[in-house]
Amino acid sequence: VGILNTDWGDNGHWHHERVAWLGRAYGAAVSWSPGANADIDLSATLDQHVFEDEAGVMGGLVAELGDVPAAEPTLAGSHGPLAPWVLVGLPGIVEQLGGMTRAAIHNAEERYASLDSRLAGARMARDDAEQIKAELSNGTGLIRHALRLWDARLEARGNEVAQRKLSDPGEIWPQRSLDREYAALPQPLRQILGDDLQQLVADYRQLWLRRSREGGLAHSVSRFEQILAAYRTGE
Repeated sequence: VGILNTDWGDNGHWHHERVAWLGRAYGAAVSWSPGANADIDLSATLDQHVFEDEAGVMGGLVAELGDVPAAEPTLAGSHGPLAPWVLVGLPGIVEQLGGMTRAAIHNAEERYASLDSRLAGARMARDDAEQIKAELSNGTGLIRHALRLWDARLEARGNEVAQRKLSDPGEIWPQRSLDREYAALPQPLRQILGDDLQQLVADYRQLWLRRSREGGLAHSVSRFEQILAAYRTGE
């Protein structure tokens, strides 16, 4: 009788809307004509009809953003490279991230950096082309920050592989756990991470308000503020 194509944003809607366009476009195509569109060249379709990118960059770039975890065995299926899971101690976070290796984290961070650099080559004919680039750059920036943070936590513990016990179980937003964990990081590194996240959050606020109403922004940003507070632990 119909199809429901959803975009979830629990625990603060951190991802910008543009990353959901791939799923929306494919959902629209197969709901209209599944036989003709099941195997559609989605990257090319996005470039032509959604991003209007004459350079043919954006469709493939957005698709590849979602493929990075699958390229690293210890990240695949773990939600490891996704900023909400790494930056915030959600229930089950220990089980989700246990087994991640520092090598996989480094490889994923390099791939995200490479994808971010490709944004400059896009030639979108849309009025909001620069906004789209800024949104995707902010999103990849948050993911890269999360990966650098997780790598720093492992290095501080002398681990090359994520252990199963890195935060207090049962606490949805365990500020005490974050404070203890981050206090183990060298102060200069906490300063670098704090400055990086503070700029990402400032950009995130501006990008949100250019398209959306303010409602929900404070709730979403409050999660980042917990991380910034933890970076300042011991200062």
